[in-house]
Amino acid sequence: MTGFEQIGDVAGELAAGMRDLFQPTPATKPLFELLLAAVDQYKGGMKGIVRVVPRAFFAQTLTGGVLGLCAIGLWITSGDWALGVLGLLLAGMFCMGMIAFTVRRMVSDNLLRQDFGLCLGKTEPDGKSPTFGDWIAEKIYQIAGKTVDPLTVRDLKAHGIELATVTTDLSSGRPYRLPLQTKIHVFSKAEFERLFPAKIVGYLCRVGEKHED
Repeated sequence: MTGFEQIGDVAGELAAGMRDLFQPTPATKPLFELLLAAVDQYKGGMKGIVRVVPRAFFAQTLTGGVLGLCAIGLWITSGDWALGVLGLLLAGMFCMGMIAFTVRRMVSDNLLRQDFGLCLGKTEPDGKSPTFGDWIAEKIYQIAGKTVDPLTVRDLKAHGIELATVTTDLSSGRPYRLPLQTKIHVFSKAEFERLFPAKIVGYLCRVGEKHED
């Protein structure tokens, strides 16, 4: 099977296993489940969100449920239905408030620490399959016949393939052509290790020049 045929197979594998390839971190998993429920083709929207909330925010929902049971118990023992209804309303409001507070903390804190990404490139410890970053890296290694060093633009050029892409540097607000023709960009090894396989980061550190602040 040729390389191009294998690439075609990869596209089919990607479409079939898309959900498993994107694994949220524990800190952002509830947000990820809410978003998936909201955009579900068949059970999405508000119904999907309501359906997934008890699972995504189990502790908050359980607390609200316990308070609700206490309100029902107060209703039964006192015989005052108005007091019971008020207790149920307060329990529901308290539960919703806890969920809203948790979501706000995840957005303002957890997402910020993850560079505003719900999923990082590395496979999570409880992941049943590799995440997208690890999976696509291994596929490229296999198709290119690589074992240690990753496939590079130089490798492609040696086989008559000219690769050029364009990206935007948000810091400077201007586009750049890849491969870069300048030497003004650097990367953080610690940040890249959170996103890419170790052997790719190791290669970049080995062939690149160390930048001192």
